[in-house]
This record gives sequence, structure tokens and C-alpha cells, in this order.
Amino acid sequence: MYNIVALLLISFPIFAQVTPSDSSKILDLHNKARKEVGVGPLVWSTALSNYAQQWANYLSSKPKIFHSKCVDLNGRAVGENIYWSSSYEIHNITDAFRAWYDERNQYTYGKIKARNGRNMIGHYTQIVWRDTKEVGAGIARTPSGGFVVVTSYYPAGNIIDELPY
Repeated sequence: MYNIVALLLISFPIFAQVTPSDSSKILDLHNKARKEVGVGPLVWSTALSNYAQQWANYLSSKPKIFHSKCVDLNGRAVGENIYWSSSYEIHNITDAFRAWYDERNQYTYGKIKARNGRNMIGHYTQIVWRDTKEVGAGIARTPSGGFVVVTSYYPAGNIIDELPY
């Protein structure tokens, strides 16, 4: 009898990759959200995507999710959104974006404060941060069949006492 985890690893390798279709979707969704609040579009960054992919790969084997040091491979401070799901079949990269974007319903326009900038609204405000110009994403499957999505942003947003847009 085969071990179910071994079968999952054969069928669903842990290290997935953001496809060109995924990168196009995530970029389009970000830019639609940014247009809604009057800020310019983002461009896709392969360097940020590589950084996000490395962090997603790392997190996929961990029992809990946590942020990286938020310093990309070039030593620049970056912003970061993370999404985790226990089921790869039910969710996809678009669902990750929607979860972050839906935080807009909790956001009352104003300056970022320590208590709001990184909790209930921090994913959303990073998406629409006016000074952010680049985004990249990574995706990885977990041994149990779930997945992790990481997006990295440059320059980073959610700066305390500043308005996002």
C-alpha cells in the first residue's frame, strides 16, 4: 500500500511555478485595483518573482506562514503579501489576490498606523500603494496538497503615517 503523502508528492510536486497565465492574471488584477483608486499600473518583475518563488518554496515545507526579511536578492526592501490554502484544487492564484483585495471593505481611507497597516488591511493597501512600481509572485504546493502564494512589491508600501494613495 502506498503512502498517501508519497502519492501526493508524485502527483503534485512541491515546487510549482507561476505560469505566464498566472503572472498576467495577477498583474491585471493588481492594476485594476490600482486604477480604482487613481494610482499608476505596476509592471511585472522577474527578479521579484524569483524572490517570491524562493520564499513560497521555503514556506511550503513549514508548519506555519511568516514573512521573509523582505529584502530581495538585490538588497532592496520589498513589500510582501502571503496567502496559504490547505487545498490546491479549490484555490488558485486569483483566489489569493481576491482575499487580499477584499480587505478594502475593512479599510477607511487614512494614514497607515501600526495597528492597521499590517493586519486587517495591509495586504490591500500594499496592492494599491502609490509608490510601488513592480510586482512579482511565487507559488508552491505543500506536501499535504495545499499551496502558498507570495507576492513581492518594490518599493515596499505600508509606511507608517503615510497615505497609500
